[in-house]
Amino acid sequence: MPLVKKPDPTAIKSGIKAAGMVGVRKTLQGVQKRHEDVVKPWKSKDRPKFIPVVKRQHNAIFGFVNMEGENAEQAHKTVWQLLEHGTKVRFMQLSGNWQSKTSPRQLSSGPGAGFKLGIDTKDGQPGIVAREWSDTVGKAEKPNADRNIREAWANGFQIMIGR
Repeated sequence: MPLVKKPDPTAIKSGIKAAGMVGVRKTLQGVQKRHEDVVKPWKSKDRPKFIPVVKRQHNAIFGFVNMEGENAEQAHKTVWQLLEHGTKVRFMQLSGNWQSKTSPRQLSSGPGAGFKLGIDTKDGQPGIVAREWSDTVGKAEKPNADRNIREAWANGFQIMIGR
């Protein structure tokens, strides 16, 4: 009977973690693209940048797409933040033919119409309806995330056993 060398447990553990990181990174690229597709028609000054972040902590791998400047102290919220989370009241007065470029839970932007008339703090209008893009993207990308991580782990195992 030929002698068979057992795989190194440390190498297996490292390989599994590396494969998991690959799966998470691939998933975050899809999430980043969906976010960027929403803001593609926006004016460049209003268009945020989205940065995928993958972290490993103890035995867990996690990732998220961070909006540039989202965690920084800001005197005002960005257009993305106002639309993502919505507001209770809106003081910006809009023209009568106003049409928003975006809609709640839709991962696209249209041309929109109308213009801003100015701010009137004495005449509060109904607030901005939250677009909830982060939740919508998460639900849309879940099947891809599951598949990406399964494929990455399978590839990692194949590499570890030398196939």
